[in-house]
Amino acid sequence: MKLKRAIAAFTVLLFMISIVGYVYAETSIQHPALKVFGDVTKTVYVGRSIFEYKDDQGLSSVLPFSRQDKNITIQFSNIVFSKNFENKSVAKGEDTVYSELSLTKEVLVVEGCEEIYLKAENTSSLNANTGYQARTTLNVEKTITNDFYLLVTAKISKNAPNIVSWQAYVWFTLLDTGATTRHVQVFIAGESGTDKISNPNTNTVKYETFGHDAEYYTVQLKLDDILDKAGVSWNLVKLTKITYGILLLTGSTLDDSTVAEARFRHALLLPSKCYIDDGTSDGLVVNGTSGQFPPSAGDIVNIYGTNATKIVGVTIPWQVEVEPEIQTDPDNLRMQYTWEWTMPKSPSEVGDTLTFSNTNITLYGYKDGDAWDKLYLNGVDKLSSIASKKVDETLGYWTYCLATSLTEGNMYQVIARIQYTAEEYDALTTEPLWYRNPFAWIAYKFWSLIIAAASLLGLSTAWALKQRRKYQVAKVK
Repeated sequence: MKLKRAIAAFTVLLFMISIVGYVYAETSIQHPALKVFGDVTKTVYVGRSIFEYKDDQGLSSVLPFSRQDKNITIQFSNIVFSKNFENKSVAKGEDTVYSELSLTKEVLVVEGCEEIYLKAENTSSLNANTGYQARTTLNVEKTITNDFYLLVTAKISKNAPNIVSWQAYVWFTLLDTGATTRHVQVFIAGESGTDKISNPNTNTVKYETFGHDAEYYTVQLKLDDILDKAGVSWNLVKLTKITYGILLLTGSTLDDSTVAEARFRHALLLPSKCYIDDGTSDGLVVNGTSGQFPPSAGDIVNIYGTNATKIVGVTIPWQVEVEPEIQTDPDNLRMQYTWEWTMPKSPSEVGDTLTFSNTNITLYGYKDGDAWDKLYLNGVDKLSSIASKKVDETLGYWTYCLATSLTEGNMYQVIARIQYTAEEYDALTTEPLWYRNPFAWIAYKFWSLIIAAASLLGLSTAWALKQRRKYQVAKVK
């Protein structure tokens, strides 16, 4: 009974001692770090982590990455809404095609995005300096107001160098309160020019944007703003038709073959502005070619104004800090570090495609290279590569790229050993946790008590410090 009481009292004493901190000499030393960097191009699901993807079983998985402190570029044409078009049944459309042209029309899925494809091609000789059109019109019935926003994404391209104007267009045919038919037209032109809004006739307002050859471009405008700038006072109430078309203008020199292709990704009238929550008060408006999603916006992309399901082809700069296994050697004041990292693989069949680029493994050292006596990457000796490395006084560390162009599915193992001073060793280690190793914890506290007593008596603590180090464990983040 007396022995148990003595042990209990001693344990209480050690707990009391544990609240007293032992101050080490200040040092900036840190454990070395191993970081893996790269870019991944993937589908991002709206409202979920940017690193979520569908794996080989078609189940949701999350890549073990965090964002680099860099912007993510979002291509607006790659946003997939729950509905991308007011009507996409172009096979049933009413066609208007100039007699010299043929019109090809179909709905395609390109790189995960649905699009309406039109091709206008000459079937007979064209005249110089003459305009030609090919279009298809579909019926729609949708109640709207002047507060609605039009959202159009299209790409126009040509094969004939002597075409002087090539444009893709969407016409919204509307009714106003007086049952008068009105037209709001959006033209996306390949040739250069100055964007403008015009009123070519009493019932038509036309918006034109230029300089978008062979690129997807998004136009989002509030109907009321377009009408105001065109100087008209319509009170719109209904969408009745939507038209997809191509406009060509030949030059003074004709081509043997003339082909223009238009690809439409969005053609919508929305009750509110479509934007991406980027952490700013106004948000990132979906308008133009692309926008920047900053690190401050977090790891989840939310889109407002209409329902969106995903964004394809998003390239995300990522990083991973690999946690090492650390073996301590208190007698020699050394530590050995082992890092293991397996590069993820892209699903091969069912899941989402992952494309990796710019990958590398980078080592961060907080001790000069000559203090390292071991460095291996997958069994290959790399010690000579860092022998002359010196800690940068401004940064507090040096870096060395161990590997680039990492192979999917490969495991990379890095082993390093570093010689420390006693001060550094003590700064990088700490007392063991009570619940993990009670005996080591008690031994550590015992030697701490001896060190404290020796200090009070003015005696040397070197031997006691050496004994305590046997029970110290490496600090972890």
